[in-house]
Amino acid sequence: MNIEELNKNESYINLLKFIDYYKLTERIKRVLDVGSGIGTTIFLTLDCIYDAIDIDKEAINLLSNELNKINNNFNTYNSSFIEYSFGKKKYDLILMNHFLNRIEFNKIEINLNKAYTLLEDDGIISILVNSISNSQINIPKKLIVEKNINVDEIAPNKFTRFIENEILHYNYFELEEIEEILIKSKFQIIECIEFKTTHYKNKLSDSTINVIAIPLRN
Repeated sequence: MNIEELNKNESYINLLKFIDYYKLTERIKRVLDVGSGIGTTIFLTLDCIYDAIDIDKEAINLLSNELNKINNNFNTYNSSFIEYSFGKKKYDLILMNHFLNRIEFNKIEINLNKAYTLLEDDGIISILVNSISNSQINIPKKLIVEKNINVDEIAPNKFTRFIENEILHYNYFELEEIEEILIKSKFQIIECIEFKTTHYKNKLSDSTINVIAIPLRN
């Protein structure tokens, strides 16, 4: 995997434009990348502390090696987001880049609730998800969200081609649906857009939704 190529993804650039437009650069001092994979090191340009967490040990090790070449202003955690204790840490920006695609549907709310508690009062959460309108997906949604489904049995020439050897995406979302999920978890939507991107690995066209939201405090 080419980290530099991944960081040129239109989805991440959209968030950076948002940060610049609202003049948030100086306010974002600590970033948490949830389900980071090999990471989104482009956010080190914000001169912030970058924390990344993922259950994939190989990906976290690769990310650590890359970050060591840049600076030492980072932390990586090889752990489940839900199970890991962050202590008293709070974050100005939390990233969930395709994380919600890769967890079971009934675990989305608890993960978002944890993110809510980790955000500063004026913090931001940015969520990227693959859309149900993705041109590479032709499987009924009710089958996608089932646990332990047999991919080869459902779509031997479609879904497997899209994910190659990567983790199965349990969920794909409609724009209104992901908005409703965020609102239910006490977030206020600031921006929600759907656009086409190019998958960094297989070069296929993806339909991606980017939601930017802030926590609603009582």
